Amino acid sequence: MKECLLHDSQALKKASEKLDREICEDALKALNYTYENKGKLLLSGVGKSGIVARKIAATFTSLGYPALFLNPTDALHGDLGIAMKNDISLILSNSGETAEILSLLPHLRKKVGCIISITSNSDSSLRKASHIHFECSIDRESCPLNLAPTTSTTLSLALGDALAAQWAIFRGITNETFAINHPAGIIGKRLTLTVEDIMINASELPNVSENSNLKVIILSITSKLENKKGVGFTLVKTNDKNSVKGIITDGDLRRALSSNESSDWNEIIAKDICTKKPKTIDKEATVIEALEKMENNKTGAISCLGVTYNEKIIGFITMHDILQINN
Repeated sequence: MKECLLHDSQALKKASEKLDREICEDALKALNYTYENKGKLLLSGVGKSGIVARKIAATFTSLGYPALFLNPTDALHGDLGIAMKNDISLILSNSGETAEILSLLPHLRKKVGCIISITSNSDSSLRKASHIHFECSIDRESCPLNLAPTTSTTLSLALGDALAAQWAIFRGITNETFAINHPAGIIGKRLTLTVEDIMINASELPNVSENSNLKVIILSITSKLENKKGVGFTLVKTNDKNSVKGIITDGDLRRALSSNESSDWNEIIAKDICTKKPKTIDKEATVIEALEKMENNKTGAISCLGVTYNEKIIGFITMHDILQINN
């Protein structure tokens, strides 16, 4: 298995070195022209190439480019009616001589504006009938019999997905654009949910007063919320409890104890060991923005963020809350 993976990775490296910049730019311009003129991307292939074509269509569609798989046989029996002059076709065929594809080509050329092909044979009939061609030649398949499409399909899939990814950059696709097409699932929820949607209100969080001692602090940090979970920190509120003065996490507590080894721990009070300016994020920020802020904190990853509205902390969002988002 390791040898197969290395073989495919070497083939990918070789293919990347052979990529022609001008051809790539032509393909991106053609794709963008079709997109701007309300066209579609029609992908075709037979057998394993057809399966790969379906996956590439799914990648483009997820990025906001209307793409679908056109079965070559069905196309010759009526499905070709879906093709329009502003559409573009991406055809996959290892040999470039697949009978069903060659039968479809003359009819497809009359219907769509541009044909892009991916083959391993630069002298094939498909290549000659294409406006833009990507060559994915290989020395052999990773299949020990050199028969089952393995390395060839891996290359085709990688090239198709790379083309989709570069179109997304070329077009300026953003997280927000991507989220529109992924309203469900982990990806969609993290991109569309705001921190306000999953935060814990400040009024529901454990809290201590500024002058609370060590025992009270520890009991507060280890206390459970109504939903039977702990958050691993406690808020420090002003004595009138109208505002949040700071936050004490497990880390704050450990640092306080280690730096007061020779002192009386009973003298430790909340206002002296709390983090007075916890990291915060606006309530309208997305969950994915909160996750990135936690992970990219300059002094190391943090596990929670204060949620603010008009610069006032109204709640907290935790790493645990984000990771719990599921289907």
